[in-house]
Amino acid sequence: MILILISLISLISLALVRMSPFHFLHSITLFLHQKCLETLPSQSINLPELKALVCAENFSTLTRSEIFITTGLIHLFVVSGAHLQFLYRFLTTTTVFLTSAWLDTINISNTRTFLEKTRLSLILLGLTIYAACCEFNPPITRSLFSLFLTLFLKQQKISWDKPYQVLMSGLFTLIFNPSWVSSMSLQMSWLLALVRLAPPSLMPEPRQLFQQILCFIFLYPITLFLQITGPLTILINLIFAPFLEYILFPMGLLTAVFNSCVFIFDVSIQLLNRTLQLLEMPLNFQLTQPPAYLICLNWSLIFFVHLAIHLYEMIKKRQEGSHV
Repeated sequence: MILILISLISLISLALVRMSPFHFLHSITLFLHQKCLETLPSQSINLPELKALVCAENFSTLTRSEIFITTGLIHLFVVSGAHLQFLYRFLTTTTVFLTSAWLDTINISNTRTFLEKTRLSLILLGLTIYAACCEFNPPITRSLFSLFLTLFLKQQKISWDKPYQVLMSGLFTLIFNPSWVSSMSLQMSWLLALVRLAPPSLMPEPRQLFQQILCFIFLYPITLFLQITGPLTILINLIFAPFLEYILFPMGLLTAVFNSCVFIFDVSIQLLNRTLQLLEMPLNFQLTQPPAYLICLNWSLIFFVHLAIHLYEMIKKRQEGSHV
């Protein structure tokens, strides 16, 4: 509770002086973001999609992003926390596989521990640099703080409840840049993190479908603003989200490293676009900026979800204690 109070005081103080750590890093992020864009092949016929998927570049025209907005896939098409988590798992698995044989030959435990910590530090440094290449957008920054916090707690053998970790990583993100208090992408990322904490015992089979339904319900105010109102988006996310996260995103990264792979990426994007166009979901008029009442509504929803989870955990612990 004291840590939450300190975080809130820090957030208010930074908001009042209109300074934040993000502003000190802004010029560096712009440089790295431009370098990220320069690695992409200019001959790609789907360059806007490639820029969005790899470097978190916003779509410059509604024409290119309309199909992803109407189908509810836009939050997956710009680099988000899900992509960062995928990169962390990929780098961890790859480096463990490559170094496991070498580490087995080292019998000194201190040396093994040092090398493993060095490997983890290099992975976290790489993820931080990639987040900077994506201009530290709110979702990827929240996910980065969440990852750092989880690993720190594990190293220090400190036990925090998952909802409390989500709360603190969100507060750290706002301290990093208080102006993100009006960011709907941060609110969406925060709410999705809370929805994923729903106890498996409360979700009927199939759980993935039920989780998508919960996401649609809790994100409804945001999706309503984005003109994504149809329940069909539940099935669309269930079907296409894995394709975007585990196939198209890695393919985009591979294209950035090996430009000759651009043909495969372009064919995949064209196939995805044609499939989504068959759904014929219209886009209605949308405001350029979310209204203040919607921002307040979303923060109220996040607060009440945190409160509901906290009350549920308290009731569960009391019931478990009464059975002992």
